[in-house]
Amino acid sequence: MTDILECETDELYDGCETVYEAFYRIKRESETLLVQMEQLAKLWEGPANRLFQSFYMTDCDRLIQLCGYVEDLGEYLQRCGESYRYCDQVILAGVQM
Repeated sequence: MTDILECETDELYDGCETVYEAFYRIKRESETLLVQMEQLAKLWEGPANRLFQSFYMTDCDRLIQLCGYVEDLGEYLQRCGESYRYCDQVILAGVQM
């Protein structure tokens, strides 16, 4: 028995758009957060500040990594959508012959 793979290309493109919107929102908000955290770090000195900065930088690195994953996912979904649309066009052209 053969399984049928079905893909709704419009939904795939909508998903891609949603991923990109999330990516840009995360990126924009993280840039705002970075500025605010730099201002906060100037309010005090000492070991607590250094520890705070260390934790923040670790979180910031993880956020940058997450943004990369989300961006990669968006690009992958876009390529998939383009491939499916191309296949749809080839099949449609073959049927119309």
